[in-house]
Amino acid sequence: MKNKYQADVLKIFDDFQKMIQKRRSYQEMMDEVRMMKFKIRPMQGDILLFNLKDERLIEVLWGLGKLDQLFQNTYHRLSSKDKNIFFRIFDGMHQKLQAELGRINLRKDRLIQTPPVVEMEIYKEQKQKKLN
Repeated sequence: MKNKYQADVLKIFDDFQKMIQKRRSYQEMMDEVRMMKFKIRPMQGDILLFNLKDERLIEVLWGLGKLDQLFQNTYHRLSSKDKNIFFRIFDGMHQKLQAELGRINLRKDRLIQTPPVVEMEIYKEQKQKKLN
């Protein structure tokens, strides 16, 4: 039998899954991704060869951003036992979205026989807290 907390944590993630599976328009997701302040930094290669406005890319980034918001809004309020369970579920969902991100074909010219080598970092800009 699950304790009350586990049921609550499972409900949090069940509600989250339902929210991200609800179909949003491309423009709505794009606007929210912009507000989430994701940044793409090229590490190697020419990222101009890639479609960084790809609908699947925006959808996955949107999901990662929403998952981050869930973490920021929920994690600090949990007990240490709750945090452990929450983090295990969160980590699994995060890894799944990261794997999806790696499988997206972003090449503008999809007929290229050998894909160009490109390495990029996608990160979310965080607010800097001022220290006095």
